[in-house]
Amino acid sequence: MPDSVFLAIELPVGITALLAEGRDVQSIRTTDLETLEPSINAVICAACPLFFENGDAMQVIEILEAIGYFGPLLVVAPKLPNHQMVQTELSRECRKIKVSLISP
Repeated sequence: MPDSVFLAIELPVGITALLAEGRDVQSIRTTDLETLEPSINAVICAACPLFFENGDAMQVIEILEAIGYFGPLLVVAPKLPNHQMVQTELSRECRKIKVSLISP
């Protein structure tokens, strides 16, 4: 893994490219996150969808914190009726990860 990586968790390629802004990218499925533990320090930013086929951002937050990631997490969501409420709920669940909710 390179020295600094944008970690794309369960994200489509197009969204990953927009968010990564030219940084090296590692795309990964949630089920494989725990394999990153030895190299998690190389991750400078992580991103995931609010909801995906087999889970949600809350699960991703739990796993990331368990393996020692405490950097920023971008959570990509569809248009939401109450963006701030969802942002507050996600942030409440985090001990050390700074969550930013991104939605149209």
